[in-house]
Amino acid sequence: MTPGAVYCILFRARNYEDAGNLRQLDEYLQRVQTLAPGARMLLVGTHAGVDDLKEALLEVAEEQAVVYKDLPVSFSRLRQAVSTAMRLITPGEAPLMLEEDYRLLAANCGLHTPSQRRQFTDILADFGDVRHYRDVQGMSAVVVLRPQWLAESLATVSRDLAVGLVELLEDMGLLYMVAGKYGDQALVPPLMSEQLEEDCIQQFYEEVDKMQAPESYFSATYTYSNLPDALLCKLLCGLLALPNTSIVKAWRFGAVLKRNKSLLLLLTSKDHAGRNGVGGSVSILVYGSATKIVSVVTEILVQLRTKEFKGVELRDVQYGCTSCLGRWPENKDPGTIKVKALTRKRGSKECSTCDEKLETSFLKQVLEIDQEVVELLSMEEHSQHLEDKFQQVVKELQMCVQSLAEQNTKSILVLKQQVDNMSIVMEGKLDNIQEAQVESLTRIKAIQEMEQKVLECIMTVYDAIRHMDQNTIPVLHLVLPEKESNLVKEVQGCKAKMKTFVAKLQNMFKDKFRLHLLCENPGAPHLTEHEGYPIERPKMWILKHAFLLRLATFTISMLLCKGAESLTHGISDLGISKLSDMFGEHVLKNPVEGYTRLNDLMDQLLTEAEEGGEDKPIKERMRSDEWLVKHQVNVSDACQAARKEIGDLIKSIDVNEECGNLKREHVIGHGYLWLCPCHRSTHRLQRLTSRR
Repeated sequence: MTPGAVYCILFRARNYEDAGNLRQLDEYLQRVQTLAPGARMLLVGTHAGVDDLKEALLEVAEEQAVVYKDLPVSFSRLRQAVSTAMRLITPGEAPLMLEEDYRLLAANCGLHTPSQRRQFTDILADFGDVRHYRDVQGMSAVVVLRPQWLAESLATVSRDLAVGLVELLEDMGLLYMVAGKYGDQALVPPLMSEQLEEDCIQQFYEEVDKMQAPESYFSATYTYSNLPDALLCKLLCGLLALPNTSIVKAWRFGAVLKRNKSLLLLLTSKDHAGRNGVGGSVSILVYGSATKIVSVVTEILVQLRTKEFKGVELRDVQYGCTSCLGRWPENKDPGTIKVKALTRKRGSKECSTCDEKLETSFLKQVLEIDQEVVELLSMEEHSQHLEDKFQQVVKELQMCVQSLAEQNTKSILVLKQQVDNMSIVMEGKLDNIQEAQVESLTRIKAIQEMEQKVLECIMTVYDAIRHMDQNTIPVLHLVLPEKESNLVKEVQGCKAKMKTFVAKLQNMFKDKFRLHLLCENPGAPHLTEHEGYPIERPKMWILKHAFLLRLATFTISMLLCKGAESLTHGISDLGISKLSDMFGEHVLKNPVEGYTRLNDLMDQLLTEAEEGGEDKPIKERMRSDEWLVKHQVNVSDACQAARKEIGDLIKSIDVNEECGNLKREHVIGHGYLWLCPCHRSTHRLQRLTSRR
């Protein structure tokens, strides 16, 4: 199990409705965290919500991936090299690689130092790619390239491999070979029978009566966050393997051992509730030389926790009262003292059970060689140091705040007075703003109603223009003064340059005019490189066709303007946003300006014709709705009547039937349109591609 994996734990929720059964589930979760500290876990207690489970798994997996996103290239090379080595292994062969070969493989990937190799190997182990038991005797010489193979191999034990398996388990500290009546026998702690704690203690004191050593007792209890069976198994086997050690009595995860002239009782319990759920404790009772026994036991515990069981945390250590221990069985519940209390200078050092003074000098002597206590006190000292540092920072901040408050008291009062005065002024201004907002909203509503009518007209014109596919000539056109500036703009996707002009209204009567046909490319109608068709006697020509041109230029300009407004500002346009298929945003700048100027010119011409004079001042240009009302234009009827006139007008000017270098081409989704050569080739290629 690796902390880099995500564990999905399935259980039947109905089986855990009783709160007492939840302890079993909690114990299982603690085992997962022991073998894979910090691993993400998802608990599933029902068959429903499969889709939610998928999303949760993906979300957690993405969070796990972020942790490893900044790894160097050398790690990717090593992972790929390990994958390649795994694929080269012959089927049926064990996926193992010697540690020396793995070291050379890592060096070829750019990992030359042992620290780099160890770091990246641990990350590969988190990914489940490899497994290296560098701290396990007999396993450090090989690297497992497929950890799943190891799990599958241990799942089924063959009798033919019994000898090798026993040797492997013995090397890993999971069993101990003892001499019996019928030869060597394997002592496997998890398979041994359990025994009551009181019977174990009684067995210990019976052995004490047989010894002639001077009376000297010591006991200690080490409390942990959780205690997996594997840790207890290795602890017991480690003690049994000590030199000069004999077994007096052994049971499941406990024993009475005799070492030199000392006697040791090892008791383990998994019923002690820790702060984070199911916990466990290891207790030792020593008769004889306590310092040597405590040193050996705690050394084994520290090695197991720091190297193989990193998820097991030490929570507390308590020493027993030596006076109470010597009074068994009269006193079966000896008093205890926490080691943290021993380190304090103040406080009572008397046993709460027998009221005798504790042998603090002896207990402190043992405390100095107790490696578990050394770690616990170092953590406590570090925590206390951080707390003191934090309190110091808090005091400094409080002093700074108090100093600033005293300095700024007067300033705050002045500012408060200013704020009060400003609030009075702002209240009056807010009232005026609210009145203006009401008036503005009323005006906006009226404008929106007016624009809705205009948009309905525009949609009618759009439909009329859109269904001109049967015409034999293009009808989208623009009449512009011949005078042009050097300003050009390229149309996206077309090499033709879109023409523009800069002309003042008062000079338009003197300029020559040309009629330009537009390329009807969907999304980007534009002027082409064609020079257009000259219009003779422009003033008379424009005056003659003023109504027709006024209608066309007004509707097309409104079409472009409203289409751009709807696309850029997101207002409701009664469907005008569909016009984006015909008109693009890049064509809305200069051509719209041209339409506007030409509309101004024709407004002036019509005014002069109606009022019979040319020297009268130009009136302010009418709004679009005013012009429609004044001339009583029915846009639908006008467009139908204008089709033939527009066609005749273009035919009369386009004598050679060049059609402005435009040709009809079928466009997917738009029917037949008049296109320039460049866009014609583009849509022809798209049509051929779609057929394939």
